[in-house]
Formats: sequence, C-alpha cells, structure tokens
Amino acid sequence: MTRLAYDFPPELESCIETLRHGLSPAALARAVAKLSAFFTSHRGARPEDYLADPDSRAAYLAYFLPANYSKLEAVFDEMKPQLVEQVARKRSDDQRPFRVLDVGAGPGTMTLAALEYLHALSPDGGFHFSAVDPNREMLKICRHLFHCLRDRIGIEERRAGLKTLAASIQEMLARPAAQPDLHGLFDIIILANVWNELADSGPMSLLAQVSLIRGLLDQLEFHGSLILIEPALRESSRTLHQLHNAVLELIAGANVFAPCVHQRACPCVAAGNRKDWCHTEFEWRPPRQVTAIDQIIGNRKDALKFSYLVLRKDGKNVLDVNHSSMGLSGLSACWRMVSELIVEKGKRRAFLCGESGRFQFTRLDRHEGPANRAFGDLTRGDIVKIRGAESRDEDWRLTDATVVERI
Repeated sequence: MTRLAYDFPPELESCIETLRHGLSPAALARAVAKLSAFFTSHRGARPEDYLADPDSRAAYLAYFLPANYSKLEAVFDEMKPQLVEQVARKRSDDQRPFRVLDVGAGPGTMTLAALEYLHALSPDGGFHFSAVDPNREMLKICRHLFHCLRDRIGIEERRAGLKTLAASIQEMLARPAAQPDLHGLFDIIILANVWNELADSGPMSLLAQVSLIRGLLDQLEFHGSLILIEPALRESSRTLHQLHNAVLELIAGANVFAPCVHQRACPCVAAGNRKDWCHTEFEWRPPRQVTAIDQIIGNRKDALKFSYLVLRKDGKNVLDVNHSSMGLSGLSACWRMVSELIVEKGKRRAFLCGESGRFQFTRLDRHEGPANRAFGDLTRGDIVKIRGAESRDEDWRLTDATVVERI
C-alpha cells in the first residue's frame, strides 16, 4: 500500500477564513497555544464548554479542524474498496442515499471530510449526513461550513443533505423514537475525539462504554463501519485498545476491521503491560493558515498522528481488501508495523503486531538482501507480509532468505 501525503482542500480553508471575525494572527496564535495545552499537558484545566469562547472557536477552526479532517481521509483510504462496494450496493438497491452519522460533530469536521471524500468517490451518488452535538453554536457552524463547502466544490444540493441534532451521545441513544432524523440505519458512523472527552466528564466503566458501542452498532448497516478516532496519546490510545478487547468479548457479531490485522486481544493492554500503546502516522501538508500559526508559536505540524478503531458487523478485516494478503495465517501472515523503524549500528528493528502477538523484528545490516530490502523502508502503520523469519524468543530475526513485502 502506498503511503500518501494528505492535503487540506483550499475550498474549505476559504470557508473557514470567513469565520475568523477579524481576529489578528497574533491573537489567533495565542488562542491556539492555549487550546493545545488543554488538549495535552493541561487537560484537567480545560473547561467543559471550552469552545464557548469565540477566540477558542476561531482557533479550533483555523488550526485543529484541518488536521482532524485529514485523519478521516487517511482512514477512508485504508477502507476505500469497502466504501466503493458500499456506495455501489446502495445505488443498485433502491436509490436510497448513503447515510453518514457524525456523533460529537462539533463544527462538522468529520461530516465535511466525508462529504468531500464520498462525492469524489461517487460524483453522481446521493449522500445524507446527520451531525449530532450538544453545542448548538457548533452545529450552526457545521451547517455554515457544510453548505459553503458543498457550493464551492460544486455538489448539487439534491445530492448532499445535512440534518443536525443538539444532543449528547447518551441522549441520542436513549431517545431514538424522539429523533425522526435518526430513524433507519447508517452506512458510516464516526466519532472523532469523543471517547477521551467522555472520560473527562467523569469515570466511565468499560461495560458502560461497551453499552454505548452496542447502541451505535444497532444503528449501523450490516456492511457499514463504525469509526472511532482519538489523539495519539497513551491514555486515550490504551482506552481504545481496551475497548477493542471488550467489544470482541462482549458484543456478538462485532468485529475489528482496522487497524488490527487480527481478531484477538490487543497485546498493548495484556496483563502486566501498562506502558505500550499503538497509533498511526501519516505525512501531512498543512494549509498556509496552520503554517503561519506554527511560525508564531514554534510548532511543526507536518504529520498526522492518531489512534483509531474501525468496527464492523460483516466479519470483514482490512486484510480482505488486499488480495495479496488473503489466505495467509500464522507466522507467515501479515503484520501491522506499530513502531518507528529503529536504526542502530549494524541493524534495523521494529515492533510488528499480528495474529500471533506483538514482537520485535530485527534485520542485521549484513543480512540485507533483495528479498528483505523492503524492511528498511517501512514506516509506522504499514501492513507487511513476512515469510521465513527465525524466532529468537520475543525477537524475530530476518535472514538473507527472509521475504518482506509491504502491501
């Protein structure tokens, strides 16, 4: 699989600029720095309604929305063959629109990303979006940006509609009969940066989290996908890993599509493991507004780092979309690279996760050859097929005869 570098659409950047309300570059940068601290080092000090402040809203739209937008594009690219199949199935059935539900939508980041991606996938298709968030001001911005982007990229109104609902995820699931716009099943359900904020609101047991996931899966088409995207922080990532395990154990018929290439318990949260976590990373070309803010506050935002979990009900896994990975099992199967490539004197090593667990793979420089050369080009998140590695307890060694293929 070719690793892409993601861009932010200039049409949407222009739409966002209309909402800055005259905020100076310096003031915008200060608001970004403050929000960044709330999302990382000072999470405990973040107000519950941190986007009620107009400057904070402008900062979020200008700086954080673009990066979060492109994260969904990266996830969609990995599941693209399944999306193509879903859209084609929906159009051939009865001409019903392809339905997307964005829960905890905020200003509509995921809705906007899905709008552009799905329209490019099927310009003649019909799509309907539902955005749910407790903040009415955010939903107002969501509607504004949706209509602005739809107009600027030339999508006919009849091909892309939007409904919004002011509600929390708990309210949405507790009162489905009172929400006619949410009747019926959805093809895609997305929750981005929602799960970590649920935890910020107070402790939530794993069983309570599973209950929410079960409710969301009940609103998902059989061939649909439930997508959770979270920051690449240790605690929020490990929460997803624990959720992964609980879903497989407690929800009959649910399966993991990605990032895992297996349906077994996540080794990052195995008994006694309190430090490991898994996330992915993609190259990103930030828009000029983000670059300008970075120059003021001293950041460098040129990569997308995040954790994610894609759940389905039809048994499909990310390996099913690539024929070169099908039919393999055991230690000759496919692995997901869950670390950077670690380059040391005389060797290269990396941690890979697969059906058999999470292991370190090492290739001594003297054993580099045509068959295993691809190992030296791997990056975090790649899926790779390895045949003929030798077991050294927790360390697998690549020999001259080991075959490494990135897929």
